[in-house]
Amino acid sequence: MGTNIAVRDEKFIGKLPPQSIEAEEAILGAILTNPSCINKIVDMLKVNSFYKPANKIIYQTILDLIRENSAIDIVTVSEKLKELDKLEQVGGRIYINELAMNVVTTANVEYYAKIVQEKAIKRNLINAGSEIVTMSYESNSIDETLDTAQKMIFSIAQQKVTSDLVHVKDIVTTTYQKIEERFNNRDELLGYTTGFYDLDKMMSGLQ
Repeated sequence: MGTNIAVRDEKFIGKLPPQSIEAEEAILGAILTNPSCINKIVDMLKVNSFYKPANKIIYQTILDLIRENSAIDIVTVSEKLKELDKLEQVGGRIYINELAMNVVTTANVEYYAKIVQEKAIKRNLINAGSEIVTMSYESNSIDETLDTAQKMIFSIAQQKVTSDLVHVKDIVTTTYQKIEERFNNRDELLGYTTGFYDLDKMMSGLQ
């Protein structure tokens, strides 16, 4: 058993963890050129969702500026980083400028955010897997090991669930529209016919 685990681990030696620096940079660049983009991805991405250390620092700085109700642009982010003595650590004003200048469009920011989020989840799964393997070799009780493993996996799963949540306002609006449509078209099938009149009348067709 131990031999098989060692062999599997060897395949990953020297490999970088899942990440997409290009997507991270596209997100930061989009925010710097169009600050309203942050509203589309802030609930999806946390600081640790970013892999590149410099990008983590820049994203955290942007979040700090938002909490301070400050404007978000190349100048404000650069000045905040300078104030925190982290500007050179992220690559200086040159890197901040490059992030903004390399943006082709801000329309795809949500798509890029999903890529970054998925890479982060995979990294978390890898880390959790390593911890579970370590726990399995230790002398902990099986119940304790299983409980801890389940909590770790559930916590990671929640990261994806959170991003897929829909505001109740949108659900209510959509539901109301469907109810109104059915009311205005009481005699029409809104779904597919089953071939049975009474069933179609009761269900308004297969939905």
